Amino acid sequence: MAKLIYESQESLYEKACAVTRSIDYIVQYRFKAENYQKAADMFRQVGNYLDAPQRVQECEAQAQKLLDDEKDYRYQEAVEHLAQAVDVPDYENAAGAFRELKGYKDSDTLLADCEKKKSAILNRRKRKVVSIIVVLAAAAVLCALFLRSSLWGRLKADIMDETYVDKSLPRYQQEQVLMNAAKTGDIVAFGPYEWKVLSKTDNSLTMIVAQTDESKLLKGRPWQAAEAQAAEMQSADAQAAEAQKADAQAAEAQDAEAQSADAQEAEAQNTEAQNTEVQNTEAQNASASFEQSSLYAWLNGAFLEEGFDPEELEMIAGPVSVLSLDDLITYRKILKDYRQNAWLQDAGETPQTAAYMGPGGKGYSFGYPVTSDLLRVYPVITVEA
Repeated sequence: MAKLIYESQESLYEKACAVTRSIDYIVQYRFKAENYQKAADMFRQVGNYLDAPQRVQECEAQAQKLLDDEKDYRYQEAVEHLAQAVDVPDYENAAGAFRELKGYKDSDTLLADCEKKKSAILNRRKRKVVSIIVVLAAAAVLCALFLRSSLWGRLKADIMDETYVDKSLPRYQQEQVLMNAAKTGDIVAFGPYEWKVLSKTDNSLTMIVAQTDESKLLKGRPWQAAEAQAAEMQSADAQAAEAQKADAQAAEAQDAEAQSADAQEAEAQNTEAQNTEVQNTEAQNASASFEQSSLYAWLNGAFLEEGFDPEELEMIAGPVSVLSLDDLITYRKILKDYRQNAWLQDAGETPQTAAYMGPGGKGYSFGYPVTSDLLRVYPVITVEA
């Protein structure tokens, strides 16, 4: 019987040692402490076998040290959160941590500090709300006296952090007031459209129609109308035919001495005809410049004639256009909320195509057929304000 008890103590001792060795692979303080306490209980069951009593003391000491280390770590975290706190939720989080550490170091003092700062923020907000209510109440009392006056309009604009506009002014003057106050990226009204400000100088704004504007006039409009494209190709054919006719007349005018070189002349004429054919083909395949497109003609014609007042037209400086591929790089942050495909002014990489802007203001240079009516138009103007 004595031998069996001895072997049981030895087995239990080895198991307790195995538990202490496994603790090295545990990261969390609390789990490590729990395993040291478990090992201490196992060594205590062994009794006086070997150094079991000493191991009990060591494991319990390690468990307590880990619990203290965890508490210190949580304390340091709470102190750091308090140092970085700026708003009510920050102070509430720090206060919760100090509340769990009640009695440890100066946790109780820091908890009170969190509550004090949180209360100060809430009180400031309450005073601000009360102040706004007082201002609005005073405005309501005075409203009967100057509700229709410009003074009331300016006061209301100040309270709402808006730009005051006298509604009795003509539309173009109201627009001038708003454009003068606008910043890059703001949306303003001008004429029958909403515009987003791309850039601004001391006396002018460059603007693009806002992507929220749903005007049907800016949809279903090709870069180059089919009839305009056909007329351009017919013109190129006529020029090529005229060149061939001139070459034939020059050949007939050759003097008698040149007739002896019929073979050479025929070869030259054949080469000239081939060159003319190549020129004709290139003329048909070449992409017209934006200034020659039907879209450019519409933007600087019918587009301006529909909805703009004469005073507004006088404010527009230079021709109406659309963005270029280079512009997409310059204004990429402002165009990030644009989601519809739209024409650009650059010719495409393949014949009879034009570059276009995709969702998010991304540019596509390989192009889209110029006669398509699937892309949207976002006109760009510069306004003197």
